[in-house]
Amino acid sequence: MTYLESFGITDIGLSRENNEDAFAAVTEKRFFCLADGMGGHLAGEIAAASALESLCHSIQTAPCMSLEKTCSFLRSAMARANTHVINKATTHPEYAGMGTTLSCFMLTDQHLVYAHIGDSRLYRYRNRLVQLTQDHSLRKKSQTQTAIYRNHHIITRAIGTHSIILPDLGVIPIYSNDLYMLCSDGLSDYVPEEIMADVLASPLSIQKKGEILVKLALEKGGRDNITLLLVQVS
Repeated sequence: MTYLESFGITDIGLSRENNEDAFAAVTEKRFFCLADGMGGHLAGEIAAASALESLCHSIQTAPCMSLEKTCSFLRSAMARANTHVINKATTHPEYAGMGTTLSCFMLTDQHLVYAHIGDSRLYRYRNRLVQLTQDHSLRKKSQTQTAIYRNHHIITRAIGTHSIILPDLGVIPIYSNDLYMLCSDGLSDYVPEEIMADVLASPLSIQKKGEILVKLALEKGGRDNITLLLVQVS
């Protein structure tokens, strides 16, 4: 049986009024997920929490499955989360238009199965840092009041924005000492990957690694919510 150690952390950042990021784990199913909400006042926060609630409920009731059926189950669970968010927005007009990214993975003894929609990321550190997911977003430069140009994300796929979603799914083999990281763009936009890799390669505990990464994002400006979830395989 593969042994796992995990640590998650979230920070509101230095500019936001509320935290629209969320993470969750169903440890008995070796399942981990992260969401980054978007929408009007509180709506992004509701979208992220609702998507994770639905997704974790699906996983908690999941039977033991083959690798192929696990992929199908994750796809269906993402679809149910999408419907759950849409239904909540329909019944609560103040949440109209809300949505969220959603990235998750489940570990077997030999494989990692992931599902992903939006621009939250899944990384693997194994001697080097590799981004396993592909962002569903465009980058648009816009001018701030201080005449400095910044990159802004235009999400092209998300939970809650369309009745039918198309998440990416993948299956990869796992090895002892692999370190996996789910994170929101509040981390990946502010901390360069070479710095992330240095932190993840260090001999520190995964809790300390997570805390350092959040601190670095805050030092780089911290203009967004910052969330990450680390899972170490032994």
